Amino acid sequence: MSMNLGPDSKQPLKLMSMGGPPIAPIVILPSQSPAVLGRSGQCSIVLKDPDEIVSRRHVKIAISGDFWTVQDLGSK
Repeated sequence: MSMNLGPDSKQPLKLMSMGGPPIAPIVILPSQSPAVLGRSGQCSIVLKDPDEIVSRRHVKIAISGDFWTVQDLGSK
């Protein structure tokens, strides 16, 4: 599954936690595209998750044309 996040890929993307343990906002700069978020140390952005709710490679965020896109990497 993937989805478009917004019309301005030239601006940084700010991600905030909507549930679970509080985490600091994550800012992804256009120059960091594509970014993979997850628990693995090999991810662009490593999320600390002792309860292992987040997958090792959870989501990829990238610029596609004028949009930021999010792709669920489907790992368990």
